[in-house]
Amino acid sequence: MSESKNSWNSDFWNLLNKLRGKIEVDSLKNYILTLVFLRHISDNKNTNTGLNITIPADCDFQSILKLCYEERTSIGNEINKRLNSIARENPIFDGVINFIDFNSASVLGKDHDSDIILGNIILLIEDYSNRHASSDNTRNTIWVDTFEHVNQSFIENSVKYSAGTATPNEIGILIAKLIGFKKDNSVKSIYDPVCGTGSLLFSVFKEGGDDVTIYGETRIPENIFVAKLTFLFHGITDYNLENRDVLNFPSFLDVSMDKSNHIQTQLKKFDYVVSNPPFNVHNWSTDPHSDMFDRWNSTTGIPPTNSGDFAFLLHIVKSLKENGVAACVVSNGVLFRGGSERNIRKYLLESGFIKGIIGLPAKLLYGTGIPSSIIILENKPDFKRDSIFIIDASKEYLSERFINKLMPENINHIADVWENGKEENEFSRIVPYSEIAENDFNFNLPRYLTTIYDFEVPEGSTLVELSNVLTSVPRVRTDNESGKLVKISDLLNDSFLYTIAIDSLAEDTVSRVFNKLTAPALLISKRFNKLKPSFIDASLDYPVFISPDIDAFTINNDIVDLSYLIQQLSSDYVTKQVDSFSLGTVMPNLRKQDFMRIKVVIPRFDTQGSLTLQRALTEGARIQSDKGKIETFQLQATIDTLLKERMNDFQWKLHDIRNGELLNLKGQIVTLEMFADANPELFNNIVDQDSNDTVHSSIKDIYTSVQKLAVILSDLYDTSENASIKENIDVLVFIKEFCDNQLKSNGNLFEIDCTDIDKTKKDFEIKDLVISVNKKDVERIFTNIFENAIKHGGFKDSNQVNKIKMALSLDSKEEMVTIAVLNNGKPSKINAMDYFADGGKAGSTSNSGKGGHIVKVLTERNNGKVFQNNYAIEEANGYTFEVGVQFKHKLSYEL
Repeated sequence: MSESKNSWNSDFWNLLNKLRGKIEVDSLKNYILTLVFLRHISDNKNTNTGLNITIPADCDFQSILKLCYEERTSIGNEINKRLNSIARENPIFDGVINFIDFNSASVLGKDHDSDIILGNIILLIEDYSNRHASSDNTRNTIWVDTFEHVNQSFIENSVKYSAGTATPNEIGILIAKLIGFKKDNSVKSIYDPVCGTGSLLFSVFKEGGDDVTIYGETRIPENIFVAKLTFLFHGITDYNLENRDVLNFPSFLDVSMDKSNHIQTQLKKFDYVVSNPPFNVHNWSTDPHSDMFDRWNSTTGIPPTNSGDFAFLLHIVKSLKENGVAACVVSNGVLFRGGSERNIRKYLLESGFIKGIIGLPAKLLYGTGIPSSIIILENKPDFKRDSIFIIDASKEYLSERFINKLMPENINHIADVWENGKEENEFSRIVPYSEIAENDFNFNLPRYLTTIYDFEVPEGSTLVELSNVLTSVPRVRTDNESGKLVKISDLLNDSFLYTIAIDSLAEDTVSRVFNKLTAPALLISKRFNKLKPSFIDASLDYPVFISPDIDAFTINNDIVDLSYLIQQLSSDYVTKQVDSFSLGTVMPNLRKQDFMRIKVVIPRFDTQGSLTLQRALTEGARIQSDKGKIETFQLQATIDTLLKERMNDFQWKLHDIRNGELLNLKGQIVTLEMFADANPELFNNIVDQDSNDTVHSSIKDIYTSVQKLAVILSDLYDTSENASIKENIDVLVFIKEFCDNQLKSNGNLFEIDCTDIDKTKKDFEIKDLVISVNKKDVERIFTNIFENAIKHGGFKDSNQVNKIKMALSLDSKEEMVTIAVLNNGKPSKINAMDYFADGGKAGSTSNSGKGGHIVKVLTERNNGKVFQNNYAIEEANGYTFEVGVQFKHKLSYEL
């Protein structure tokens, strides 16, 4: 089916591209899905689809197709009438096939525009059928596959979809294995309290056979529509899907009479519950302290109003039958956040509901890049549990650009370890309740999987917690002062050169968040999983002010030598402990109380100095030895090559961080800031006890910091020294391969004309056209040019196909080859200065562009030149915008 999918992808995106400007593309999804479903039941009404279908006369797809050929007006109104007729004859389709208004002027436009849009969709489906549904066997599956492909395409490409709306299929397969949802003869019920578009329910259902009744609810009517379509396409009718708010008004209830003839209403119970709720839902209840179903109370703990994660978990627990099993996808913050959430974790653990936790990779879910976990819950009141089983599968994935995927081998490994309770080093472990209680009911997985206890303590030494050798320096806040500031960037990362020179620090006005230090202290970073232990010799005469992200300590000099301690804090043994204690998903941090629990190896005091010296001498000998080997074996060239490769990798890492994770973070902060602006009474009344800053002002500070970081990364990427390795590449071969890849990856949003390339090769009788460049740089140059053409090229809003032309010319006198990329968008007013400027776009997405500037930087560092031209529509054969590069070339000719 892959060839058919590729063909559909090409036609589908070409259609959407033609309609851009006339309609919001996202709004087309439901129209396409409905018409594909109509075609499916029209083609298969007499075959085994699992549905008993009656289609009235003149209501099938072919009758609607005739409307297009007859050039009828008000096609949408006619479609509505016929779909309503089908719904009356087939009650299971009511509210599904007639869910969408095909006569909606607000979505499709009026009269002529509406008819054109609907006609395009209908003809696309018909043309696709003629080319790919050549047999009855194909017709049974083609529209099911098409539905899944179209739906998946919108999920992956639309900003409207967020975490919780849809769940990747591979997560559903994994969950089915984790909860033991297998094919057998038992009658089972499965429920998703926040089912979204039904993807998770369906993925799990496929693994468990036919004797299953499906239940689901969600707040968004459109999601219910897609969920029902999903099941109907696969011939599944035993479902109960409701449009409700599960936390405030759950749909599925059991009503009974007690002995006093009073009506008792309880939540319905299910054999299996699976869910991927939206993360951190704010204001999830009008009255969280009162729940008529007693899901949360003073015993269970009450979820905080700013995050509904535990409200969903407690609802799931209440919805389980005795011996029922549940799996819930949660953000990793659920595992370690404090306050009332800590109390709920304690309740769930001590009540025996939590069977285990499986940590998942980051960038696995739609709409969010943060790492998540699956919590497995069981309702076994007679089973006395004293431990839970945990798996850290955060590295079980295949990376695909900005997303990660669970592959079959990853799923099978996780499932095998889970089913058999295997304990694998730093991957899985049975953790007793007592150990979790010692960690104050913090479920952060690395805390329990880091194998620090295997470390062999040298004879004459002991393991000592830092709380026994360090004393925290009290925080001192001052107003209206200026002085030397110590920030995380000022901390040192050298276990031998660890003293910060006060004279090297910048002097500035001190804000209240900084703490005054007037005595010598050991400084530790609380951020980014790196301690960066440094010493500052502050005094009353030479005070310094330290960032709130830094903790300060005095050392018990009778127990440990400063130099020795700093070496210990830089050791792999301590780094592992830091990783296990760190909290947070976007910006890891280390709490002071956890830092003080870290253990270090302490020998007798009189030997610490000699051990420090011994390590210094060993390190020096190693460096000297390496230097001697380099000189002896003349490996300097190899070292230079490795450094260049590392620098090149570093360049692309910076680009991915800036245009991927950082841009995503900025978007989330902008959304949070808008919400804060709209709710000042809430966000201005919450004050941080340490800094006295409001949440509102803190959000703005975070955005400013992220904005500055974006600029720093941009400058670092654009101006850092190029150490790329040059290689000879054949331009003609490169262009052909690049264009083929673009057509594959972009779903034929455009056509590419390479006839000019072929003509130049033929006219000059060229065999090879070689340029000496870094291939990764050149790939990135043309990728940026194409991305700018797609996103900002102003493609025409007409029935004309969008085109990109690759033009090539030679200057034999100057030995230069010019490669130009033209597109047929609207005439542009941008000039070369703007296109290649170092600035990016304005507004909330600033620094996300800069594609033109990157083209310029990469071209020039490969000794090339750039240019840009604008044309009127009647010029240049309809092409309106041109970007090009020039490089020195070497030619070889056909004999």
